[in-house]
Amino acid sequence: MTGDAGGPNRRRATLSRLAVLVLGCATVAIIAAIVPLSLLARQQPLEGASVGLLLGVPFAGVGMIVARRHPGNLIGWLSLAFAFLFLLSNDAGFYLVAKYRLGRHLPLGPVMLFLQPLWIAALAILPLIVLMFPEGRLPSSRWRLALAGYPVLVAVFPPVT
Repeated sequence: MTGDAGGPNRRRATLSRLAVLVLGCATVAIIAAIVPLSLLARQQPLEGASVGLLLGVPFAGVGMIVARRHPGNLIGWLSLAFAFLFLLSNDAGFYLVAKYRLGRHLPLGPVMLFLQPLWIAALAILPLIVLMFPEGRLPSSRWRLALAGYPVLVAVFPPVT
């Protein structure tokens, strides 16, 4: 009897590790871009980027650890997604200030206009992390019905900026 030792579970674990690595590296690259982009936008690096760093870095770290060690626990993936979206939005904001307010000739202005509002999606993830804590799943099956309307609620009532 020849067969693949582990089969689909082994492939799923490998893909999960690869996804954590890719998303983690992308998040680290976004974190590394905060200081140069804030300087390009003529902002104080630690002052203008402090909210993004204070929220994004811990969520990214915890998300990477939990998603790597327990891929079935959604808290790790949600934390990593929160950090990625929030930090990407922060970087896009600096980029937009440099391009449109300071008049720098940067090529990706329209793309950054699309990416900057991702902080809304990031903030919509936070209640899900709290709700699923600590096992990474809903506390009861009744929450599924409540969460079915959550995307509609987030879409209908966007934060006022």
